[in-house]
Amino acid sequence: GGGTPMTEQELRRAISRGPFTELLDRIADQKTADMPASKLLHKALGGSKLETDDVQELLLRFFALQCGPLRSFGKPSMSQAGLELMKRLNKARDANEITEIKKALETAMEVALIVFPEDSERFRRADPIDRDQPAHAIRRVFVPSDKVNKAVWDCVLFSFSKPERKTALIENARDVRAAFVDLMQTDEAFESISIKGTEARMAAFEA
Repeated sequence: GGGTPMTEQELRRAISRGPFTELLDRIADQKTADMPASKLLHKALGGSKLETDDVQELLLRFFALQCGPLRSFGKPSMSQAGLELMKRLNKARDANEITEIKKALETAMEVALIVFPEDSERFRRADPIDRDQPAHAIRRVFVPSDKVNKAVWDCVLFSFSKPERKTALIENARDVRAAFVDLMQTDEAFESISIKGTEARMAAFEA
């Protein structure tokens, strides 16, 4: 009898070793006390039940969004795109690209923690508005879950990752949260959560 099958991320890590893979390992490790990116990440993921490989896959999605055009995100598949990204960044001679993306991750996490201070809301999908529900009914804002909604993770972190926006986003945190919730509840780009709709959702958030 064979052992436990490897996860997709374990396979990617085995195929592509190098400084970027080691960085993913460090950021995803809750015991990495000397790295701000890791501290902020695990604080932001509070309330989420995730294995280390799940955390690394979320990080890969963030790096992928920072490295390429939105129209190419997740193509030909998220699995293949993640592997190709790891190969490229592991071979990169200039470490500045990875360093800058790590800084962008730190910025995004800092803003996300302030705009969405509740663990039950951060990286969760807002509940679509039921137009048939009586106006006086108590409405649930977020879909309860102990998992990160990957599409929301992508949109929130991509939008929050730009250092030049950080101060304004934090100063207007309540309005930013309200705008994000409204988009998730009313914009047609959020009717179906799939990789294909990533570019449309980003455009809605950036508008």
